[in-house]
Order: sequence, then structure tokens, then C-alpha cells
Amino acid sequence: FQEFIEEIFKKEKIESSLIDIRANSMKIIDNKLTLSFLTDECEHGCANCKYSHVLEYKKKGNKIIYIGDGLSDIFPARELADVIFAKEREDLAEKLKGDPRVIEFSNFSEIQTILNEKYFN
Repeated sequence: FQEFIEEIFKKEKIESSLIDIRANSMKIIDNKLTLSFLTDECEHGCANCKYSHVLEYKKKGNKIIYIGDGLSDIFPARELADVIFAKEREDLAEKLKGDPRVIEFSNFSEIQTILNEKYFN
């Protein structure tokens, strides 16, 4: 949810206005939790269609480095990603086992190290 992402960014001193965050939102209205979904339910049954967001970037010619762990990550990662970081022992890593684009990770610092070594040096 957008609100959690913004809190994490604040805590980590990351300027969120520089990042295109595509997340659902939640608010408390009249003492009730109200959820707002970024995309309409898609043909895959997603509450926020990650595939549609990634496809926008892919169509613009961007290289797609996908980081994920769950079932909702399988379709966009498998179909659109150039490099896939999949959390070890989770659904994404298990379903895409053997895919040469997959790099398994256990924490985000590993991803940062790999990206710096392979892509940003």
C-alpha cells in the first residue's frame, strides 16, 4: 500500500517524489478502512495489475529489472523481465527455477551489491 511505502521511504530518508510508485492505497473514513485500487481488476485477477505497469515501461524500450517474491509477480516477471531477482524459497523463485534470468536473493542488500557490480560500475 502507498501509505506503507511512503513511511518506509521516510524512515530510510528516500525521496519518494522522485520515484513512480504504483501501489494501492488505504484510508480510514468514518472509522472504516477503505481500500482504493490503482487498476481495475484485470484478466489475471489482480488487485493492482503489475503486468500492466511493467508493460508500459517495456514498451518504452526500458530494460526491466524485476524484484519480487509472490504469486502476483510470476506473470509480469516471466513475460516481461530482462533480469529477475526472486526471493529465495518463495513462490516466484520456485515457479521460475531454472530460468537463466533469475537471481535468487535473501535480502535487499544483496540486490544492491549485484546491481552495483553488474550494471552500475
